[in-house]
Amino acid sequence: LNLFFEGWLNEICQQVASEWQARVQAVTKDDTADQRTKLPYVIYAGGDDLLIVGPWDVLPILAQRIRRDLGSYARQGFVAGNAPARESPITMSAGIFAETALFPLYQAADQAGAVLESAKRRKAYRRKWGTGEWVTVKDGVSMFGMTLGWAEFAQAEKLALELARLIAVEGAPHALLHLLADVALEYTQAGGNLTPDRLVYGRWMPLLAYGLKRMAGRVSPARSDLAHRILGLAGETLDLTRVDHAAQWHTIRFLSLPVRWAEFLIRKGG
Repeated sequence: LNLFFEGWLNEICQQVASEWQARVQAVTKDDTADQRTKLPYVIYAGGDDLLIVGPWDVLPILAQRIRRDLGSYARQGFVAGNAPARESPITMSAGIFAETALFPLYQAADQAGAVLESAKRRKAYRRKWGTGEWVTVKDGVSMFGMTLGWAEFAQAEKLALELARLIAVEGAPHALLHLLADVALEYTQAGGNLTPDRLVYGRWMPLLAYGLKRMAGRVSPARSDLAHRILGLAGETLDLTRVDHAAQWHTIRFLSLPVRWAEFLIRKGG
């Protein structure tokens, strides 16, 4: 553990910061991105606990990388750099708290600790002998008021980067984020958070379908590729003649997270 947390952890921070620095402009079209230092700083790392301070956009990527490398290290005794992500033999919980640069560091550390506790209390719906129940599973990450398992968090990151690129680089309407935020809110108000074993049907389905069509219609006819990518955000959910299509769009469960993530990525002023 000392070898990993005191030795390899700093290397992970440097690698992730460098990789993100190289691609952030492609996602956000931020011309000043290469002028800002994005290296996370390890405050402490001992035993099975650590605290890292750094640019907010680097930290969620860093958290996933730490979990991947720690799983590889625990599984085979060394870190396989290009190995595909596999189920970790040990669990890891992470809490990410974001504030402005002038926010007191000691208060940020306290807030991060509270967010971490949310991740440690993560529950999941498990079926056994034909019945289901909520059980504490930990092994998740909490950010922007939402706690997810690592697999869902990776999906949220992918969608957040896609949304940021569509709006900041490709020229999709900024109102696309407002639409998706309304869809996420509509799902929550319909009781989606109370039914872990199935998706809730409701007004969010036509709101999503017709909203995306309207957003695609605002794109120039010469950019049919962009319109197609906007429509493709919800996959087959747009086919309202088959309700089971919407039932397969599990992204609705955590849609609010990538929407907020993308909003922060493209916010002017960093």
